[in-house]
Amino acid sequence: MPRAGLLIGSDCAVLTPELIRHCHSALVAAEAVCLPAEDGGYALIGVNRSEASLFSSIDWGTERVMAQTHQRIEALGWRLACPATVWDVDRPEDVIRLTHHWA
Repeated sequence: MPRAGLLIGSDCAVLTPELIRHCHSALVAAEAVCLPAEDGGYALIGVNRSEASLFSSIDWGTERVMAQTHQRIEALGWRLACPATVWDVDRPEDVIRLTHHWA
């Protein structure tokens, strides 16, 4: 029997076990969960079932990723939960932010 799953980016320092648990729990009431990133992408996506079209023809690496993914989720008729907006480490200025976060 298929089960819910989460895909987690490795460049998001603000993901905590509690936030990950919260995202997984959100899949009880929604077919998909995302943690949008401030830069227009996302740091986590979770789904209750597999759907290849969710990830096809996305402008990966751009500020349009989350918006396009959201459009796909709506087209599938799925409910989407977005419990928080986070930031990830993609640019040199993000590394500076990371050092302040860990300070």
